[in-house]
Amino acid sequence: VKDVNLQDVINNLVDNYKEAAEAKNISILKPNSNSSTVLTDPEFLTRIIDNLLSNSIKFSHPNSMVSISHGVNGPHFFILVKDNGPGFSEKDKTQLFQKFKRLSAQPTARESSNGLGLALIKNLVDKLNGTIELVSEPRHGSEFIITIPHEAIKEPQASA
Repeated sequence: VKDVNLQDVINNLVDNYKEAAEAKNISILKPNSNSSTVLTDPEFLTRIIDNLLSNSIKFSHPNSMVSISHGVNGPHFFILVKDNGPGFSEKDKTQLFQKFKRLSAQPTARESSNGLGLALIKNLVDKLNGTIELVSEPRHGSEFIITIPHEAIKEPQASA
């Protein structure tokens, strides 16, 4: 557990996925410019965001947009990842975090999917005592909302 700048983690991961997004003409919108620093496990956090971004690009339709934002709300910080993919059916939602479970949505450009991403995300969020919420309807994309408690918020230091 250590200090992690949320915007830096997001910026680095978005840079990693630029090529995959550009191949499908997907824009990645990251509206935050605030640099909240939270106390959490940087490896777990990076893997959570990495999987969410990967899935959002993989399942979004070409010529669409993915957005990722973050913030701090009292003793928690949150990350929101929204895509323009096929969304999830009610049946899918009941099986969402099960390992190797193939859901009805398929990657939009024949990308591979092993059915482990969401199970891994859920496992890591649980290890951080957080929650994961899905807002989705078939044919209307998905929004994953990750909320994780943090031990301390450190405001960015003004340079002297």
